[in-house]
Amino acid sequence: MLRAACCVLTILTVNCDLVWWFGVAVYGNGKAGYANGASDVACFRFPVGLCIQSTGSGSGSGRLICADEGNNVIRQINLLDDSVSTGPSPRSSAFRRPHSVCVDPLNPANGLYVGDDSAVLYYDGQKKMVSLIAGSTMYGAENGIGSAAMFCSVAGLICSEDGQTLYVSDCGACRLRSIDLKTRTVKTIAGQGVDGIGLDASLHYAFQLCFDRSVSVKPESVIWIATFIGLRRFDITTGTVPPLQCVTVICDLCITSTVDVVFLPLQVL
Repeated sequence: MLRAACCVLTILTVNCDLVWWFGVAVYGNGKAGYANGASDVACFRFPVGLCIQSTGSGSGSGRLICADEGNNVIRQINLLDDSVSTGPSPRSSAFRRPHSVCVDPLNPANGLYVGDDSAVLYYDGQKKMVSLIAGSTMYGAENGIGSAAMFCSVAGLICSEDGQTLYVSDCGACRLRSIDLKTRTVKTIAGQGVDGIGLDASLHYAFQLCFDRSVSVKPESVIWIATFIGLRRFDITTGTVPPLQCVTVICDLCITSTVDVVFLPLQVL
């Protein structure tokens, strides 16, 4: 049985212009739009990928980072005062359709990997710069180095703790991909690109990823995959995926060092 932790982030399809925390809507006024400010004033337009970025300034500090796909921006929610702001700059042209975000473990206070439609980008918050890791504006499923590689739809990202490997759920290509961050080499580690068959059917609807940090599991050997047809558990070592773990439609999830699983259901079937 999936054990949900006490910290649950939720986004509902029936009210998709809010960001939810602990199952209660606290960020966004419920109207689709674009506005920064206090939590009850801010507006989002289809917020999807989320991650928590520590600022290292004490307990309770940090930022909730949100890929605001409908506004083509990355939003920041200050967890101390609940205010919402935008980075790298308001209505930036740096992003086309950001769907997922992931903290860089080697630069946790400022570095973010961003899944932006058919590309993976890197945002340095200190330098206010966006750079390309892999992919381009072209759609496809080819492996390769940097811009020579192609993605269909980068829906989820998770980075290894040593900062060397980035795992990507390419739901449009029905594949799970990996990027060697030293060489920017992209390869496919699961899925054959055939929608409707076995693992590929799940990967077609795959969104965010996270590592299983249970004490009984070898570190970074298992990835949880949030999908429209359930929560899947992918063993990197064996390449196997057991049956569905739940019957809840899920669009995002994350795991911290103090809980087992934290997930974001869209709605319960």
